[in-house]
Amino acid sequence: MPVEAEALDHGRWDLRLRCGQCGTYRDVVVSDDVAKRYESDLQRGMVEIAAALERHDHERMTAEAEVFIAALEHDLIDAEDFGKG
Repeated sequence: MPVEAEALDHGRWDLRLRCGQCGTYRDVVVSDDVAKRYESDLQRGMVEIAAALERHDHERMTAEAEVFIAALEHDLIDAEDFGKG
């Protein structure tokens, strides 16, 4: 993931990258085309991560609702459990 990006001369970019897995930093100089492709790939990856997070949240909330419904159906909780303590 880019931490810093600085435009250089002649359509080149100086990028400081950080590995999200191990935290290692790396400085690279790339062409404008490579930087644009990298940005496009990064955006695509971020969209995929956001979609996976949304699916996970939906699955988690569905499971929590099912547990809550089962607890209500088996009289394990009632309105008093949510009153002022």
